[in-house]
Amino acid sequence: MKKGYLLSLILIIVFSLSGCGAEEKATSEVAVDNIENSIFVCYPDDDEVLMSETAYQLKQPDSIVPSVEEVMSESIKYYDGKMENYSYMVDDDNNVTLDITIEGECSREYSLLTMAAVSDTLFQMDMVGSVKITLLTTEGETVDSKLILRNTFYYYGSEDAGDTKRVTFYKASKDGDGLEALSGTLTMGDNVSMVENVVVKLEEINAIPTGTKVNSISVVSGVCYLDLSQEFEEGVEDTKSDLIVYALVNSLTGFTNISKVLITIDGELVDSYRGSVDLSKPLSFNSDIIK
Repeated sequence: MKKGYLLSLILIIVFSLSGCGAEEKATSEVAVDNIENSIFVCYPDDDEVLMSETAYQLKQPDSIVPSVEEVMSESIKYYDGKMENYSYMVDDDNNVTLDITIEGECSREYSLLTMAAVSDTLFQMDMVGSVKITLLTTEGETVDSKLILRNTFYYYGSEDAGDTKRVTFYKASKDGDGLEALSGTLTMGDNVSMVENVVVKLEEINAIPTGTKVNSISVVSGVCYLDLSQEFEEGVEDTKSDLIVYALVNSLTGFTNISKVLITIDGELVDSYRGSVDLSKPLSFNSDIIK
């Protein structure tokens, strides 16, 4: 008999797919009793993540590289051939980077389930810092890629695909002396939160740097914890740094459940944005910068 548990993250995915009305947030923390030097393998099954009934005993529990190899080698047995192969790197801070090749069709739901399962398996080892997972097709094309942090909340809005929303965006004015407000419409995509849609829209209108990607989102007690890719640090030509940052902050704090935004880059808290804007603490809506 398999021991099953339904991750909070997966509940959000399922709710999103079924079109529930309330916004949700979830954490990928594994709630299991620790057995010394062992892990339970987590794996996707239909619309949930299951956990192996039997714990796997690590052979080299004090060394991260062989332990990751052991865990992934054991995990692959639970994927019924769907996980074809994997490769990984571990840096000096014990952050794990994984490339996983998936056999056959990989839906958005299966992609999220797989990343949740793999990260929850690895995070049972206390020495693992973060896990960046890239899912690939057998042809080598990227299906999805996310940086997953220990105990990070992942936020997925429950808007239905195809729904349209009126949103106020902010971008640098033509004279570059402040922000101007723009009213626009967003159309929801499958399993993409409103926050992610706003970031994409800001990139399209050149308010934030081209190529900026959302690694993870959490909304906890009114604070939006937004982890962005390193492209955000590249800046926008002829745009002041404070206008770039507050174009994002002011646009997101327009939502009723967000009062502040804390921006991190690839999982790291940075002291300042391009040496001029303090990013070490959550930022609130800035009315003084609006023209």
